[in-house]
Formats: sequence, structure tokens, C-alpha cells
Amino acid sequence: CMTIVDDDMQVLRPAARPDLATGQIADLCGVPQSLTTRTMDVLIVGAGPAGLAAAEVLAAAGAKVTVIDERPSAGGQYFKQPSTRSATERVSGDEQALSGAALIGQVRDHGVTFLSATVVWGAARDDDGSLIIACYGSGHAFYCKPKILIIATGAYERPTPVRGWTLPGAMTTGAAQTLLRSYGTVPGRRVVIAGNGPLNMQVANELRKA
Repeated sequence: CMTIVDDDMQVLRPAARPDLATGQIADLCGVPQSLTTRTMDVLIVGAGPAGLAAAEVLAAAGAKVTVIDERPSAGGQYFKQPSTRSATERVSGDEQALSGAALIGQVRDHGVTFLSATVVWGAARDDDGSLIIACYGSGHAFYCKPKILIIATGAYERPTPVRGWTLPGAMTTGAAQTLLRSYGTVPGRRVVIAGNGPLNMQVANELRKA
């Protein structure tokens, strides 16, 4: 879930779905029949380094570009931008965050449209063969009809399930980086990092400096 919790929100646990074996049928949301459609030359799914670089080049060449990302701010995992004051203070002067902010600014200067906190939930071909991408963001579902679609969703962590992997304090490298870079929160003072990949080395260095 990427929804940011506000003070006015009430967070509740959803009721369990009825057991279909009992003959009860769960109330499902109806599929909307009429949705707003947005058109653009290029739709880029993913606002990380690759998506931003593609957006900058294409927009500079005169294309009408829209970038969609499920997170509230652009940058992706590598150029992750701080979202709180404490996080901003913690990454102050950080070359990685500053480079990301500069790239995001350059892309915006080219007139690229950003649709943050927006997810893509479907894709198909329309009757005329054109692409139609189903999206949801800001409480509304809508369609995007680009001439060109670029998928730049980056890498996804795929942790191996082991005993205890869902216990408090056990997390992936990406989760630790999100806590540090986006929210300025140190996940712990006594940390064991399993693995020797490049991102593990980076998060180890960031934890040491924190």
C-alpha cells in the first residue's frame, strides 16, 4: 500500500471476505463504464533513473510526455527523494539525492507531466489497435492512450521466504533504504545485513553514517 496516512484518516482492518462455500457472495465493486481518457505521445511507467532519462530526451525532442509512478515522488529507488523534514536533514548534501533532484528538475523544465501516486492496473489494444492503459490515482480511475509506451519499472526485490522473515525488525534492503532516505528513520542500531550485493554495501554505509 502506497497511501500516505494523514491525521484526518481513520485506519481500519477490512472485514474478511465471506466464505464462498457457504453460498454467500462478496459485494464487489462494479467496473466503471465511462472513464476520462488522456492522450500523449509517450507514456513512461516508472519515474526512476531510466524513466527520467527517457522523459528528458524525448521531451527535449518535442514529444508530449507523461510519467506515471506509484510512489508520491519521482526518483525511484536509486534517486529516492526525502519526504519528511527529518529525512531532508539526514540526506542534506548527499550527492545521490542531489543528483536525483537535479534530474527531476530538468525533466519538469521540459514540460513533462508527472502522475505520482498513480498505478497502472491494466493494458489492452483498442478497437483501432491503439494502446489503452488503465490507471488509478488521486481517487479516480482513468485511461491513457499513448502513441508509445515505455515500461521503466526497475528492479523488484524478491526475498526468499524463511522462518521469521515477517517478524518485526526483519526487512529487505529496499525497506531499510526507504526508512532512511524517505523518512529519516534509522531502522535499528544493531543491524545484521545478509548478502553482499551492491545495494547491501550502500545501505550498510548509510546505516554506519546514520
